[in-house]
Amino acid sequence: MADEMNTIPPRVNTLEQGMHTLAHRVLVLEETHRETPHRLTKVEIAVERLPQIEAKLSEQGDMIKRGFIMTHGILIGAAAVWAFFQAGPQFLKFLGAN
Repeated sequence: MADEMNTIPPRVNTLEQGMHTLAHRVLVLEETHRETPHRLTKVEIAVERLPQIEAKLSEQGDMIKRGFIMTHGILIGAAAVWAFFQAGPQFLKFLGAN
């Protein structure tokens, strides 16, 4: 029985060290993840907005395509008018006009 009594202080010391280590680890985890709820809320809001963002991007892409096509049309029209004024007299001479 005396031997059992001699082992109690070292065992209690080991338990105290283990509890101290666990308490420290819990504090570190709490400090590390203190902002997690706020960050998750931001992520949830961003995920909810993804369909709206995707729709706007698609709309902007369509607008860019229309603008590109319109710009090409304007440039082709301007080139046709320029060509008509530059080559028009030679073309009329070719056709036999005065």
